[in-house]
Amino acid sequence: MRKLVPLKSIYAFVAVAESGSMTEAAQLLSVSHSAISQAIKSLESQVNKPLFDRIGRHVYLNTE
Repeated sequence: MRKLVPLKSIYAFVAVAESGSMTEAAQLLSVSHSAISQAIKSLESQVNKPLFDRIGRHVYLNTE
């Protein structure tokens, strides 16, 4: 049985995708950078694919 994706992970994904930055996403959601990073890592683990391309401090949606 598949695990449901936590809503906080979806919020983190949308915030990072819109801002292009985990730091900005953390500020928008009033959580720590670490919380955003962990949420994205968990989401990527669940879908078994990288969701973002990380280049320096910026992140871009993966085109796959």
